[in-house]
Amino acid sequence: MVMHMKKLCVGISSIEQLIGSNERRSEPDHPKTGEDFIYITTRTRPQQWESMVDGGSLYWIIDRRLCCRQEIIDFREGNKQDGTPAWHIDLRAEVIPVEISYHRPFQGWRYLEPKVAPRDTSHVFAMADPHDDDIPHALRRELTDLGLF
Repeated sequence: MVMHMKKLCVGISSIEQLIGSNERRSEPDHPKTGEDFIYITTRTRPQQWESMVDGGSLYWIIDRRLCCRQEIIDFREGNKQDGTPAWHIDLRAEVIPVEISYHRPFQGWRYLEPKVAPRDTSHVFAMADPHDDDIPHALRRELTDLGLF
């Protein structure tokens, strides 16, 4: 069964800021897929990592709201900036907005089963109006806080 994970996006306050950060950190030619990618570093490898490689995503929580995801490509051994052994989680560079939901802060990551994972907004809103995908994150967040989105 495919599994996803949730992680707090520390130091980022909007989807647009995450996209900008990814553009600056993008690496070319992933060894497995040959596409552009980014990676994040974590101290330990998730126990269920194998179920996330084929179809899993990392769902980002920005400002206490789960609001976007990136597809997981692979997990590989690496090092932190100080040379300490760590794991790299390789992610596709594309950031996909999802239905916004609230989350309390936590450390590390949490697993997310596909049956409870939020739907992509591009699929939900493209049916009604293709321009709805262009709603800025700040406006989506405000509308969600008011219960209108």
